[in-house]
Amino acid sequence: MHGPDGKTYENTKKFIEVTPKRRIVFKHLDTMHPFRMAMTFEPHDNHSHTRHTRLMNFESSRENTALAAFITQANEQNFDRLETHLATLSK
Repeated sequence: MHGPDGKTYENTKKFIEVTPKRRIVFKHLDTMHPFRMAMTFEPHDNHSHTRHTRLMNFESSRENTALAAFITQANEQNFDRLETHLATLSK
């Protein structure tokens, strides 16, 4: 992962399920904040759009509770970058 500060942050994932164009499930194997993420992609608006859903499950811990605000903000930034990227593809 490359941060806005220009640093590279090593991380390891284990893919559990990959269903092309439908679903991706992986485990984030960082010992400080392991989690499981499921992402789904569903046709929406008569197939003219795709609904993208992310579900992150963290192990219950004080550290993960403290991460909640950061994770929410970071995911919003990821969605903003995705939206910007997709807009360049439709031009």
